[in-house]
Amino acid sequence: MHKQNLWSTQAARFARENFVYELETRGYSFIHNSISDDLADQILGELDMASIAINSSTLHPVKQGSFSFFPNAIAKSRSACRLALSELILSICRDYLKQDFSLVNNRLVRACGSMYMPWHTDNNVMSGQRFRGKHNLPGVQFVLYLSDSHLAPFQLIQNSEKWSLGWPHRYLDNATAEKDFNEYIVEISPSKGTLLALNTHLFHRGVGFKKKDFIRSLLLFQFDVISDDLKDHGEQLLLNPSFIEDFDLSLVKILGLGKPRAYSAFPETSLEDIPPLESISIQVKLLSSLFSNILGSVTKTFFSDRLRVFIKNKRSQRLKI
Repeated sequence: MHKQNLWSTQAARFARENFVYELETRGYSFIHNSISDDLADQILGELDMASIAINSSTLHPVKQGSFSFFPNAIAKSRSACRLALSELILSICRDYLKQDFSLVNNRLVRACGSMYMPWHTDNNVMSGQRFRGKHNLPGVQFVLYLSDSHLAPFQLIQNSEKWSLGWPHRYLDNATAEKDFNEYIVEISPSKGTLLALNTHLFHRGVGFKKKDFIRSLLLFQFDVISDDLKDHGEQLLLNPSFIEDFDLSLVKILGLGKPRAYSAFPETSLEDIPPLESISIQVKLLSSLFSNILGSVTKTFFSDRLRVFIKNKRSQRLKI
């Protein structure tokens, strides 16, 4: 999976020397400029977050308010796949988790115009999209920033991995965080290309923002220890086999091949999650295509079989060009 250098030399050296130690001692680690701006832009280009597909058989992003998500990003973006399954990332997981582990989720997240995110951890037990509680499996989440995030810095509560499992709720409100844990709050201002790794039991959040022209894009991928206590743990995973360039038998477990997964890919969305203005735009496009389809259907009824086949052949020839 590493025919060319994906990570910067500085990032690779720092990650190998410091990431595991810092994850073990403080629950997080990060390095700026881990990848080039060109590679960050390439991932965004491969995923095309601007489009929303209706009645399409290919993978596309989904909308949820001001957020756009691309679930199973590694099935669409070769660059994202190569980064998530790179030897650098897998070696960090091996040294930190010290047990068999699996890729339990991956997605690209894009916030545009505004964002709100409560304090949360990522050691969730799900049933589809329903939250069932928190598990005690060791895990590490990687956050790769594909744009500058100066208006939405990353915050975490240091040492919260030691007590978060006993927290009675899924989320933690900001007023409580500032009142009870203010001295432990750490703020990081990621630039484009920053790679962040954190213990999945650590309370964290992206600071909210409201600015019309600001966009925050990041790639998430998470690995958890495999356990018989949670045999169906992890989101349903999609793959593009051609992206696995150097297959290794260890990938069978890492990708969860042949194992059940009970969680649907996050987030679960519908037409109701699309913002009003974008919904109107989609409705206009649907109405326009409806008239075209009706006209085409009515016209076809007057075509002979020979003429229909002739037209299909001509269209096929054009597609080959």
